[in-house]
Amino acid sequence: LLLIPGVAALVRDLQNYTLTRMLSLLTGRGMTFPEALVLSGSVSGNRSLENGCREIAALIQKGTLPDSNDASMVQASRKLPSLLRAGLKQVSLDESRMKHRFEAIADFYRQRFDRNMIWAKLIMPIAMFIVVAGTCALGYSLLVFWPVTELYEKLSELGVN
Repeated sequence: LLLIPGVAALVRDLQNYTLTRMLSLLTGRGMTFPEALVLSGSVSGNRSLENGCREIAALIQKGTLPDSNDASMVQASRKLPSLLRAGLKQVSLDESRMKHRFEAIADFYRQRFDRNMIWAKLIMPIAMFIVVAGTCALGYSLLVFWPVTELYEKLSELGVN
């Protein structure tokens, strides 16, 4: 299904929304940011996001701030969605700002997912109609014209005009 145009973007947006929404909920309930990051990455459904979240959580527990230019932090944060990466750099572990920032990021990804889903609902029936109709037309033309061309070939070999 991921080969169908637009489906990969839908899945990616849903994974990003799940990650940021869980991060927003868990930090809003008082969970520490590294723990929330690990749990949110685990439920995202994406191995790369999960690994990035674990790496960043480990670096934060060692004392590295998300807004630092440490090479390992930069490398780990590249696995996160760009908006979440920018949000982490802006809040710098300030719990009150972090909750609101994550809510806004989750809302953005939810809206983006909804727009892409509406787009897919409009385009998919048309695309499927074109694929099915094209396949039927091609199959019918092969069934009708292939034997005719074979007949003409055999007649030309026999020399019949």
